[in-house]
Amino acid sequence: MTIFNLDNNAVIKVRVTDRCNFKCPYCIRRQFITDYDYDIDPKEIDRIAYEMYCNTGKRVKIDLIGGEVTLYPRIQELVDELSAPEYIEKI
Repeated sequence: MTIFNLDNNAVIKVRVTDRCNFKCPYCIRRQFITDYDYDIDPKEIDRIAYEMYCNTGKRVKIDLIGGEVTLYPRIQELVDELSAPEYIEKI
């Protein structure tokens, strides 16, 4: 049997907000929904991504998670800054 390494990227998950624009009654995270936005430092994420790239040789994928990430007030700034490095492949 041959086992292939299907992981093409190293992955960083960054929780940016707990906001949600729906507040569905059946949501399993309903009790955790707040208007809280996390203080995200793009330079720190970039540093971690670079270290992961150096250690694994794999380009990095960054998953922005939370409630509804598009409600994060600085989403455009964050994506713009993290899109520049060559070792970050996807956001």
